[in-house]
Amino acid sequence: MNRVSRIFPAAFALVLTTLAPPAFAETIRVGGTGTVLGLFQALSGPFSRYFPADTLEIVPNLGSGGAIMAVSAG
Repeated sequence: MNRVSRIFPAAFALVLTTLAPPAFAETIRVGGTGTVLGLFQALSGPFSRYFPADTLEIVPNLGSGGAIMAVSAG
């Protein structure tokens, strides 16, 4: 194995790690009614174990009008 074939993977990995964007914590807001809220509440525990920096916020009684306003507000 020549020298270039040994150095290239290490150099490529170094470039990838220096160009990777930083990780940011986020708040993910979900809403719904009835069974969907129960599902999100059941999944919030495992979600926080797998993604400890992120927060899952459950918005109860959002409704269609509230969802449309939330999307338009960003």
